[in-house]
Amino acid sequence: ERIRNTLATQRDALMREILAIADEDLRNEMATALAATWMEDDLDSYLAFVDELMVGEGLASESMKRFSVALMRSFEEASGKAALKGKIRYVAEAIVTYLIASDIHRAESWAKEHLVMLDLDMALARIAPSMAATDADKAIEIFAGIKSVSPRLTAAPEMGAALAKVNPETAIAWARSITTNSERAMAMGGVVNTISASNPAQAAAILKDFLEKIQSEYAALREKDRQQVGAKPADEFETPELYAEYLESNGYALMQPDTPEADYLLKAGGRIGFGLAKTHPLAAIAWAES
Repeated sequence: ERIRNTLATQRDALMREILAIADEDLRNEMATALAATWMEDDLDSYLAFVDELMVGEGLASESMKRFSVALMRSFEEASGKAALKGKIRYVAEAIVTYLIASDIHRAESWAKEHLVMLDLDMALARIAPSMAATDADKAIEIFAGIKSVSPRLTAAPEMGAALAKVNPETAIAWARSITTNSERAMAMGGVVNTISASNPAQAAAILKDFLEKIQSEYAALREKDRQQVGAKPADEFETPELYAEYLESNGYALMQPDTPEADYLLKAGGRIGFGLAKTHPLAAIAWAES
């Protein structure tokens, strides 16, 4: 009765009063009832309260720990495991954030049980890099289960960075194993960014090797395309005279355009250069020229 009659401006104070109740079952029941009503009536105000607990008091605070039960239960009742619409998605994000900090394995199981489609993929994209710190194989498995393009692209560099902190060799092998070009490049960017912080020379060697690999693959793919359509080297020039001039100056090897994947690695290359410049300026210059 008190929950129903409480003014909107007094819900914050009432929730804190409820969270102070010693009886766990009673506290969870009342907090869930208030959270459900609050979320339905004034989602913006509810989200502000959630943010205050998570950021203001901290994810590990006793208040957040007590409130987490109501946070999850009220959301589960409201969402019904359907695609989320509007700002209620922020409630799901808050739950995932709390669980990642408190119980990473529960974060995965909760997301798979209560979220679907893009909402699930967005959650897994946050869980996978966090999982890498303690269980690289599980993190890789979670990433592989993400189906939507945008969350995969978001998670790829974070996964690469997280894996590289634990085991650079595993991180490199994982990044190279990805079959989607843009994801592969972003993953490797995350790997070399992390390695370059402590060993820019090693990161430079890794990136150089990777660039040579993807450039070779791109050149082979272009050549295959040329052969399929019957294109000849001369077809890439506007006139036969320009082609003859090119041959006279350069021989028979046509310059291959850079693979589009390289664009995803510009920042990583720049970071390596800055890292080398701090201790080996000449090496940094040589790296830039390469």
